[in-house]
Amino acid sequence: MAVQDKELYYPLENGERAIALFYEDHSIWLSTEDIARLYETPLHLIIRHIKMIYMTDKMSDFLTVKQRRTNIDGRERLISYYNLQMIVAIGNQLKAPQLPAFYKWALTKLNNTM
Repeated sequence: MAVQDKELYYPLENGERAIALFYEDHSIWLSTEDIARLYETPLHLIIRHIKMIYMTDKMSDFLTVKQRRTNIDGRERLISYYNLQMIVAIGNQLKAPQLPAFYKWALTKLNNTM
């Protein structure tokens, strides 16, 4: 796999299987479902926070979200993935206790990948 599209795995402390992330464009990217798993928060709340962040923080969806084709159960779907800037913003909004450990891990991976 090229450095520009590298798959990484973040181990969860609660014993669930690791979260698959990918590295691209000098950032780490996660789907909304995996952000919900990371922060142990219902998916609808993650989506609500994303909408609020776009409305209030003047973050650009052009820079923070990518659509990727993914094969799920034999069907191809477009999945939205969000970059580290958005993942951290959501964690801050939620006051997620998982954020500091994840952010430290992500920065270490980014420094090792560059």
